Amino acid sequence: MAGGLLGNPAVIAVLRGGTTGEREVSLKTGAAVASALAERGHRVLDVQLEANGATWSCGEETGRPLDLFAGCLSEVDVFWIALHGGDGEGGALQGLFETLGLVHTGSGVAASALCMDKLASLRFLRREGLRTAAHCLMSEQTYRESKASAQGLLELARSLPGANRGLSIKPRCGGSSVATFLLSPEELAGSALATAVESVFAVGDDALVEARIFGIEVTCPVLDGPGGLPVALQPVEICPKPGRFFDYDEKYSEGGADEFCPPRSLDPEAVAQLQQLALRAHISSGCRGYSRTDFMIPREEQDRTPVVLEVNTLPGMTPRSLFPLSASQAGINFGELCERIAAASILVK
Repeated sequence: MAGGLLGNPAVIAVLRGGTTGEREVSLKTGAAVASALAERGHRVLDVQLEANGATWSCGEETGRPLDLFAGCLSEVDVFWIALHGGDGEGGALQGLFETLGLVHTGSGVAASALCMDKLASLRFLRREGLRTAAHCLMSEQTYRESKASAQGLLELARSLPGANRGLSIKPRCGGSSVATFLLSPEELAGSALATAVESVFAVGDDALVEARIFGIEVTCPVLDGPGGLPVALQPVEICPKPGRFFDYDEKYSEGGADEFCPPRSLDPEAVAQLQQLALRAHISSGCRGYSRTDFMIPREEQDRTPVVLEVNTLPGMTPRSLFPLSASQAGINFGELCERIAAASILVK
C-alpha cells in the first residue's frame, strides 16, 4: 500500500533508543514501527538516539540533532517518537520539535510532561474526578537530609490510608516497572521499604509510594480517529504469573503475563466504564494521537470504582505490547495503527 492514510508516501523518521532504563524496549518498539511503516509504502529513516545522550545516528551520519536536521533529516514529514521515558517521553524532545516547527507523533509538551510526572498526574486526575490510590512522595533530598527526616517519611508511608494492605514503590518519572516494588504488610515492619526507596534513588529519581490495590489489573488504550476525535479501544486484562506482578520481565519476556482482550473478568458495563474513564484521562490531560491508561479494579473493597495507576503518552509497540493487541480487536492491524498515529500528528500540524 503506497501512502494509505497519509495520502501519499511520506518520509518518516522513527526515533528509538535513548538514555533511559527502557532503551532496549524502545529499540524493539522502533524496529517494529519502522518495519510496519515501510511495508505501508513509506520511506522510513531509522534514527537511533545514542546512550551517551549527546548524539543521534541516521544511516551513515552521526552527530548532534541540529546537524542532522540540516542533513539526512531535512526532508522528513513526520518524526515518529518510539522512545520511552526520560526526555523522549517527558516533553523535552517534543519541545525541540515544536520550537523548530517539525511534526512529531504523540502528545505535545504539556501533556507529555504532566503524564511523565506520576505525582503531578495523579493529583491532576484526582482533581478531575478520577480515583487514585493514597500516595506520598519521598524525595531523595529530604530523605538524605537527616535520619530523623528519613524516619518520618517512612512513618508517613506506613500511615497512608490502605497501607495496611501493603505498598507500591516506584520512580516518580520512570516506566516499564523499572525499580518498582510491591511490599506486603509484613515487609513494612522491617527494612524492605527503606531498601525499595533506596533502589529508586539509585536510578536517579524520587520515590512515589502508593497504598497497594488488590484486584483486576487492566489497561485501556485511546486512539485519535481520522477526524481527530479520540476513541477508547477494547481494554486488556493483565494476569501476571502467580506470585508475580506486572514487572519488566512479565511485560516483555515470552513467558510473561497472560493478557486477555476482551478482558475475561469484566462484564460489558465494567468495560464501558473503563473506556469512559480512559477517555476522560486522555482528554483532560491534553493527550493527542494516542495514549494508554492503566487501572486497578479493587476486589477487596466495597467501592469497586477503577483506580488510575498512570497515563502513558508513548505506549510500547513491541510484539508483546498491549496497544497493538487492543487495536487488533477493532480490526486495526499493526501497520495501519502506526500509520494512523502518524496521520493524526499531521492533522494537528
